[in-house]
Amino acid sequence: MAVTVAARFNPILKAFYQRFVAAGKPEKVALTSVMRKLTP
Repeated sequence: MAVTVAARFNPILKAFYQRFVAAGKPEKVALTSVMRKLTP
């Protein structure tokens, strides 16, 4: 759940997510990438 909020409201992670989706990646793959960015 935290990753969906981050991909929606955090401007840096939102741009990261949108870049993946624009490149043709499935939404789940893009969310997984954002999730991995969140964890140190």
